[in-house]
Amino acid sequence: MKKLIIILSIVSLYACAMKKELTPTQNKRVDTENPLQKTGEIVEKNSELYFRASVQDYYIKFCESSITKEDLKPYINKVINVEAEIIKGYFDTCPSEQVSNENREGYYIVINKILN
Repeated sequence: MKKLIIILSIVSLYACAMKKELTPTQNKRVDTENPLQKTGEIVEKNSELYFRASVQDYYIKFCESSITKEDLKPYINKVINVEAEIIKGYFDTCPSEQVSNENREGYYIVINKILN
């Protein structure tokens, strides 16, 4: 039992040491085919826009998108078809900026084109 605890501790420490922090240029694309057509609702939360897909709400990262917030305003609380990519990375940092300590990280969407 003691050996098992030691082995698990070593494996856990190794896994923590191997974890890498994302930089703005290391954001990971989640979709296997980019870009994909997606259907969802545009929702507003705390003055930010999100794309509500069947599984979750994705933050819309405008600095990487080909569209603007103004382009999406007419679609708030409406279902929309878009050409987009799901990416895992930092919400609050654009590719040319340095990552701050207060940056949110997770899955976000980049919208390339409104198909409606």
